[in-house]
Amino acid sequence: MLKNYFKTAWRNLVRGKSFSVINITGLAAGMAGAILILLWLNNEISFDKFHTNKDNLYEVYGLTSNTDGHPKTIPVVSQPLGPALQQNYPEVKAITRVKGVGDFLFTANNKSFTNVAASFVDPSFYKCLIFHW
Repeated sequence: MLKNYFKTAWRNLVRGKSFSVINITGLAAGMAGAILILLWLNNEISFDKFHTNKDNLYEVYGLTSNTDGHPKTIPVVSQPLGPALQQNYPEVKAITRVKGVGDFLFTANNKSFTNVAASFVDPSFYKCLIFHW
């Protein structure tokens, strides 16, 4: 019985070649798009899940508007916001601010390293973000 199904499918594919090519191409493109979306979602959901206190970590975003007036969120807020949140909300146990500054010239033991990417952080950085080396 299964053999008859394959025979019938093959005959229909051969009989309507252009229709079959369009359908198979659409199916392949749809499946490829769905797989890419699932991979992207998996990456977004699993981001920074290695921290032991991952359920208590939050990132604060700022709200601005484009030139056309539509609102846009950006990962930049005013520097005094962190201490103000910690002072006014007892739920906030610790804060850390990260200021990406770009490339540095780093010198140690008479050796110089150029283009070292670095950021300035608060002393509580390793209290908030626990890295396992």
